[in-house]
Amino acid sequence: MRVGVIGNTVLTSKCVDLILSEGHTIDYVFGLPKDKLENKANSCLGLQNRCNEENIDFIDSNNWYDLGDYNVDVVIEMGDSRIVPNNFLIKNKVIGNHGALLPYVKGGASLTWGRMLGTGEWGVSIFELTDELDNGDIIKTKKVRYTPESTTMEEFVEICDQATVDCQFKY
Repeated sequence: MRVGVIGNTVLTSKCVDLILSEGHTIDYVFGLPKDKLENKANSCLGLQNRCNEENIDFIDSNNWYDLGDYNVDVVIEMGDSRIVPNNFLIKNKVIGNHGALLPYVKGGASLTWGRMLGTGEWGVSIFELTDELDNGDIIKTKKVRYTPESTTMEEFVEICDQATVDCQFKY
């Protein structure tokens, strides 16, 4: 299977590893430009080097037209908060993640809210992206537990990232 990937965070890197370990071909990774990464939580500066090692095109741009016309079977969006434009969704099947349990918690900064609420339980979702934000068919969800009093934000993100990878999303 030929795959495109959107994102350049630690989660994106873990998903690239998973996709490659399953024997799929990644044609490209579409990530943020370097000057935008300093403001991105959990960014992965080494992802471009990894792509070079694996002969994967790394496109660091905010312009969706820079993707051109890759012929992939599915696009995986992991760890990228940019809104995927509708014209891209029309041409491509896009599977993404959300840092909360859909359909119950929608919207941005979901991991920040999950940690701030301090409930001790949160979750992640894998779903098919549509033109309505956080509203596509849900493929899989996974609940996580954490200790509100002692879990740092960094640890919380790692717990949720690992839960996303553990979902072992199938495309």
